[in-house]
Amino acid sequence: MLKKILILSVVKEKDKDNPQLKILVAVLHSPDVLTAAHTLFHGQAIPAWK
Repeated sequence: MLKKILILSVVKEKDKDNPQLKILVAVLHSPDVLTAAHTLFHGQAIPAWK
């Protein structure tokens, strides 16, 4: 059985420059998270930012 999971983040226009959100995006796009997703999903996860 094939499952697709989409993780989407949405912020308000006024919060687009929030430093904490910029840190969160940087962490989610990090090589460590990419490696963990690859391990957890057995190579089936595709990063949307690439």
